[in-house]
Amino acid sequence: MGTEIALMRLFPHFTGASIGPLIKLTIDFDPSIVHGAFVGCAVAFGCFSAAAMDIIEKAHFGDLDYVKHALTFFNDFAAVFVIILIIMLKNAGEKEEKKKKKRN
Repeated sequence: MGTEIALMRLFPHFTGASIGPLIKLTIDFDPSIVHGAFVGCAVAFGCFSAAAMDIIEKAHFGDLDYVKHALTFFNDFAAVFVIILIIMLKNAGEKEEKKKKKRN
């Protein structure tokens, strides 16, 4: 169990290190996108009742590894955040391109 706890503590650091460059790019482009992505992710994550029910079902059948379940939940949150961030960044880029075309 000690190894799992250590992995649980390291996992957010590695996730942040991999997401960091994308967040920097987004902040350089438009900082409000990061806030929008985080709020959108929080709303989507609030709807993750199916994932929570899956964890409850696993526990009911004897899988009581709460560390693994926490890592799964965190990984899901990070994945949704990245997807929303990329979509919002892409949309903002397309809007910027349309503005440039209208000016020219």
